[in-house]
Amino acid sequence: MQFEDGTLPFLSIMAIKHGLDTLKRLGLSMDLISRHTFNLAKYVFDGLASLRHSNNAPVAVLYHDNNFQDFEVQGAIVNFNLRRSDRRFVGYAEVLHIANLYGIQLRTGCFCNPGACQRFLNLTADDVRKHFDAGHVCGDQHDLVDDYPTGSVRVSFGYMSTYEDADKFLEMIRKCFVDHGTTISRGIRAIQENTEIEQVISGSLRNIFLYPVKSCGSYSPQTSWELTETGLKYDRRWMIVNAAGACMSQKQIKQLCLIRPTLKLRQNRMLLTFKGVRQISLPLEIMEDEIKDGSFCNSKICGSKVRGYDCGDEVADWLSETLNKPGLRLLRQCDFSEDITGRTSQKGTSAALSLANQAQYLLINLASIRWLKDKTPSDCNLPLSSLINRFRANFLVEFDKPFVENSLNEIHLGNVPFKFSGKCTRCQMICIDQETGTISKEPLQTLSKELEGNICFGVYLSHKISQSARVNTKRLVTGYL
Repeated sequence: MQFEDGTLPFLSIMAIKHGLDTLKRLGLSMDLISRHTFNLAKYVFDGLASLRHSNNAPVAVLYHDNNFQDFEVQGAIVNFNLRRSDRRFVGYAEVLHIANLYGIQLRTGCFCNPGACQRFLNLTADDVRKHFDAGHVCGDQHDLVDDYPTGSVRVSFGYMSTYEDADKFLEMIRKCFVDHGTTISRGIRAIQENTEIEQVISGSLRNIFLYPVKSCGSYSPQTSWELTETGLKYDRRWMIVNAAGACMSQKQIKQLCLIRPTLKLRQNRMLLTFKGVRQISLPLEIMEDEIKDGSFCNSKICGSKVRGYDCGDEVADWLSETLNKPGLRLLRQCDFSEDITGRTSQKGTSAALSLANQAQYLLINLASIRWLKDKTPSDCNLPLSSLINRFRANFLVEFDKPFVENSLNEIHLGNVPFKFSGKCTRCQMICIDQETGTISKEPLQTLSKELEGNICFGVYLSHKISQSARVNTKRLVTGYL
């Protein structure tokens, strides 16, 4: 194994004996398992092949060399992509996000087999280069390039899988991806087709939000807030890491949203509170020479190295006890670190970043939020304030019409100009109630249906500081095409 590329699957190697012992204990043979899993895969294959939209267009494109006739030549996997009623492809990332809401585990992409991926998707070498030039890399969410898939979806079955599992998967496809011919509005396309976008539009800035500790609750200043070279001052300057130094988010710990920060600028303090637990205080600013030796450490945000310093045992113990997760630490981004100032936006600009994932600022439109609230099922009981909080924006603006923000190249908040840096693609994180930490299927399910797979909501902005600047609530917002 000396020429093995990458790390050996040591956990799988350790599990082999236990797996074989389990099969022996259950009285299962590989022949029985092969027949059982093959029949499940054939059941799903036939189910997908039979699905039709209301206009009789097929729902699934299946990638196989046979029609599941013999378990000795076909394994227990089904590989496919989905199409809409107008035959446009559904991106595999959308299928993955919706499946996660239903508790269904899928694999998406090219499955470490780019050759087969290229063959079944009929991709030429030029197509593959085009995908790479468009920013697509292995393991990302860049599922469509020019409306054509860069990968596919795979379901697989094991000895413990059941027909109930298969039925749950097929029901998810029927409910979320089959057009049944209802009169439902076709989402954003219908809005844009019936809306004349003006060259200049006006609105107001309703709220400012910052998230001092990454993935934790928001802090909303009442009037104005200072801008820095990385975004709103103190926005995402701290992050919580586990004992291995990996950044924690609401994907791993949903209760992070229940940690509420309060900033006391005059006292140079940040208070962290959690219901039923004593609050804790730590400094907003600290001089470099005050940091203890050995406190500096590295982590990663979206693949980029970040450098910070440990905020001490007291707050670490508070976090571990509050969240019932041993080994948590709080890191503060180094303002004076060259590694940090070298980290730039993931959205095609050279703007410097804090610990935010993609861009300096995120803006949402209250009119778009109201549109979404009207579209969600009435039994979901999603208050407007809950929807606003789920999208974790920095700026809540109000324009007259929904989704006009998607067409703007530049937005001025008062007299401060911001450049459009791209649309924000959403995932199941918006399904976490930021007030309770509970998760549901909405609003992602409605967004997926209404926006026809292009699950973008909110826009990224960037701003290069040339002089001291602040943004103020209730000020005029002007957008330019």
